[in-house]
Amino acid sequence: MQTTSGLEIELNEEGFLRHPEVWDREVAVALAREAEGIDALTEQHWAIVDYIRTYWLEKGMAPMVTPSWPASSSDASVTLNPSRTHAMSAATV
Repeated sequence: MQTTSGLEIELNEEGFLRHPEVWDREVAVALAREAEGIDALTEQHWAIVDYIRTYWLEKGMAPMVTPSWPASSSDASVTLNPSRTHAMSAATV
């Protein structure tokens, strides 16, 4: 995937980084923009990204993430449940 900022990011068929070692905040910003249409990541976004990234690096799996979608999308939240995990290979984060 060629991003508008000029980064070349290779994704697998599921949309995860093919080479997770290239991940950094610039890659996260590019993926948010290109794949999700998010122009700027907020402090709330970064708190979630940092938590999931740290959890995965420490445990080799992602925490269970449960999205919560209320009637108003501006009130949407994500619940991180470290007691339930989802195994994830190194190529997926």
